[in-house]
Amino acid sequence: PFGAGAPKRSWQGLGRLGQWVGGEKALGLGWVGLEARGVSAQFDHDPVGVGVVERVTPPVVLLHDRLDAFGGHLGPHFFLLLCRRSEGAVVDPHRQADTIGHIGGPLRLFTNALKLEEGNALVIANVVEDVPDPTLAKRLHLSVNQWEPHQILVEVRRRFDISRGVCNVVQRHEINLIRHLYRVHLRCRCQTTTLEPVHFRVIALDLTFTNRFTTELPADPIEVNQRRQVQGACFSRVAPLEASAPELVAHSAEVANDLGISDPTTDANVGEFVSVFAGNQQLDGMDPFAMCYGGHQFGNWAGQLGDGRAIALGEIETPDGGHQTLQLKGAGPTPYSRTADGMAVLRSSIREFLCSEAMHHLGVPTTRALSLITTGDKVVRDMFYDGNAAPEHGAVVCRVAPSFVRFGNFEIFASRGDLDTLKQLADFTIRHDFAHLPNAEAPTADTYAQWFNEIAVRTADMIVHWMRVGFVHGVMNTDNMSILGLTIDYGPYGWVDDFDPNWTPNTTDFGHRRYRFANQPQIAYWNLAQLANALVPLLDDVEPLQNAIDGFVEHYSAAHRSMMLSKLGLLHGDETGRDTDDADELIGELLRILQLTETDFTIFFRRLAEIASGSQTKSDDELVDAVADAYYTPDNIDADTKAQTATWIRQWLDDLADDARPDDERRAAMNAVNPKYVIRNYLAQLAIDKSDAGDHSMVVELLEMLRHPYDEQPEYEEWAAKRPEWARSRPGCSTLSCSS
Repeated sequence: PFGAGAPKRSWQGLGRLGQWVGGEKALGLGWVGLEARGVSAQFDHDPVGVGVVERVTPPVVLLHDRLDAFGGHLGPHFFLLLCRRSEGAVVDPHRQADTIGHIGGPLRLFTNALKLEEGNALVIANVVEDVPDPTLAKRLHLSVNQWEPHQILVEVRRRFDISRGVCNVVQRHEINLIRHLYRVHLRCRCQTTTLEPVHFRVIALDLTFTNRFTTELPADPIEVNQRRQVQGACFSRVAPLEASAPELVAHSAEVANDLGISDPTTDANVGEFVSVFAGNQQLDGMDPFAMCYGGHQFGNWAGQLGDGRAIALGEIETPDGGHQTLQLKGAGPTPYSRTADGMAVLRSSIREFLCSEAMHHLGVPTTRALSLITTGDKVVRDMFYDGNAAPEHGAVVCRVAPSFVRFGNFEIFASRGDLDTLKQLADFTIRHDFAHLPNAEAPTADTYAQWFNEIAVRTADMIVHWMRVGFVHGVMNTDNMSILGLTIDYGPYGWVDDFDPNWTPNTTDFGHRRYRFANQPQIAYWNLAQLANALVPLLDDVEPLQNAIDGFVEHYSAAHRSMMLSKLGLLHGDETGRDTDDADELIGELLRILQLTETDFTIFFRRLAEIASGSQTKSDDELVDAVADAYYTPDNIDADTKAQTATWIRQWLDDLADDARPDDERRAAMNAVNPKYVIRNYLAQLAIDKSDAGDHSMVVELLEMLRHPYDEQPEYEEWAAKRPEWARSRPGCSTLSCSS
């Protein structure tokens, strides 16, 4: 019989289940000695119980009379289903009621097959319904001709201590989660077996949402999702649009693991994973929102911008105790979408997904990408703003970062004179993302000054990494600058193929080349000045902010010098005694020589590493031949270019001799900072072309290659080659626009 306690809510069930009851207090499940909270039910005949077990009484021997030999200690938080009757029973997995159906026979533990991989899933029932329920089929993304008797899977939903016995169960299908379905009938049958002691782990989407951003900062009071100027708020709550036929293209296993998500590619996990990270399903605790911010675009104040096509699902606590925000890019319009639709296309989403992960594995500070999912919907885009709009495949990328706060988040409130919200946001950011600073819980003027100085240092270090690997962001507006010094917003970016300091991939920037490769440090400096202007009201003194900006120049110069010496395999630091002027001269001369002929920036340093110490006596031809693979037109190099290049190589070899480092050690050090593989523009375009045709295999292959960018990986050797001639001027391979 049901225990005492008034229920909080109830659901009307079907068949012989009668009334579902959820209560605050304990609910007895039949005559079993359990105290539970959650949902419970009973048949006309023998008892059935489903509940979240909070306490177990007695702790050791449970259900012994009814289930015959079940024992062990059960920890909290798992679902339980008990039934003796052998006849079939209609079950209604109604709303959030997690029941599995009838388990036949005298129950020991209810499974007819034990399929455990690291405790991931248990097969507990076979669906014997031959005719698909339309609602269920739609939810599982199955057509009628795909329907056949399938297995329902149950998985561990929370970590718990169990030595023998019932695992925490939740309904699963081979393809998708059977949960939150309204009035779906299943007829199930099971045999019985005994479960041995097992250690379980968290299932795919058992996430703990903390949502500090939306609970501690002012929200937009208007909840209608319409384009408007949002005042006095850091964010607007908004739900993602539902995708018509989402499909998983690829995911980052490392990001999933960091978030505590099991392998989402298994049959047991993929359905829920796709549904959630396409924006179709919200998990308990999610609080979706879009941020309000402004920005300087191409040097001009643009006013309110905001998350026009990015919707954060919420912030979670990770298994290591950290915090990460999950954000869907391309999930629909927000109040900040202006005249746009809030969607994203497959080509830009592939580029963002691959580059986010590539940058991480290259050692560049960056936001991450958990998943890339096509939506099944068409999105119309004019790729080059030339009047040739066309429908493209829609897609959503789930981006992950500790925070997506940008320089522009602070600029918007300063520009409006909203100093209260400015201070709230600054204090929030310091409290959670810069908690190591003094007085982080109650920032003082000195705290703000140290905070800005750290932002400047992090930004400088990020740009140094960009210059190390040949990355060009393409659109370094202040709304695309992370307060954490992370690379963010992968739009019209590119990778330097033949070294050209003036190259920019962004067609919008061709006129002034503001965001060209060599100008990125200067743009970062300018952007920091705009952030400093926004933060002046917090300090009432510009001197500490100016000192930090000046410090950016000094820090960047020193860090860039050290980085270039590392690329050259030369020791650096005060202990080496290397003259900084000599080092700067060697570096400057190299950057000049690389422009004498088309030289592949990535390949050059890998080939340079192969030159043996003591090779100064070799001829000019021999020295230049050692790096000739990096030249796009090696047969057209004139004698003067060869002479200048050979002279520089000899000077470099002389400097190596001063270090007296063994070649193997020096070569390994060079190859650890000079990647063999980057996501070259043409490689991304080849993957896009295949995906547009329905073949996503190259996206997956590139992702695997980019996980080990410094390794030889002979199986991917062809992708370490120079840009092919056909890609020199092809759209997507050499030039891009902001259209996505």
